[in-house]
Amino acid sequence: HPKPVGVCGLLSPAAMSTATATTLASYPVARPRGRRTVRPPACAFHPEVARAVESLQAEFREVDRALALNSYRVSAAFRAARVAPHHFGGSTGYGHDDAGGREALDSVFAHVVGAEAAIVRPQFFSGTHAIACALFALLRPGHELLAVAGPPYDTLEEVIGIRGSDNVGSLKDFGITYREVPLAADGGLDWDALAHAVRPETGCALIQRSCGYSWRKSLGIDDIRRTIDLIKMQNPNCKVMVDNCYGEFVETSEPPMVVCSRCSSSYE
Repeated sequence: HPKPVGVCGLLSPAAMSTATATTLASYPVARPRGRRTVRPPACAFHPEVARAVESLQAEFREVDRALALNSYRVSAAFRAARVAPHHFGGSTGYGHDDAGGREALDSVFAHVVGAEAAIVRPQFFSGTHAIACALFALLRPGHELLAVAGPPYDTLEEVIGIRGSDNVGSLKDFGITYREVPLAADGGLDWDALAHAVRPETGCALIQRSCGYSWRKSLGIDDIRRTIDLIKMQNPNCKVMVDNCYGEFVETSEPPMVVCSRCSSSYE
């Protein structure tokens, strides 16, 4: 029988199943007496695909390493918080601290991301809501909010007060100004501009790690560490807020684990 071949020369699912069953190795397959021995293909992929897979082995190993380290950190967080089967069951003990469930959940998240404390609640009904709560907690009238990675999510425009939010309780309504550092030509952070962007009245610098809905580059932990160093160098009292959406477990460190080289303290 001819070997089944799919589109563009790739093996069909039937042929690929046969090939993968041999664990990508070539060895004789027993056949009834009188029939010739058939050797399955040595590789289940098209040669160009196989070469691409081989060239990416270093990246695959790094992903596996991050998976192992982050999984260990999560397991350690569960042990440290003494998570037990009763934490996964329903409870009506709100008046009795809900059997410690909220405290255990907060503790697990704080441990996993390397923070001093965490608050995890279903009352935060969206990412925009959580970010808005943090900004209102960190900023006071007369402060300035500085976005260091270009414009943030457009859903924050009404929270900040730069679009359709007059007299509805935006940051602008409370006397908080806003400014942003445009991105560099390559889509990354503009380090030269950032080195002179923080002012005495800058109460909080917002770092949005993900590219969000734009085409800019997402930020790595090293980018965040360098950004915090530059911010604290200009104004040690400026608070730094990192929107880590889509960034969890991408690397083996999280933003709260970043240590400022000038003040030896972590920020989230």
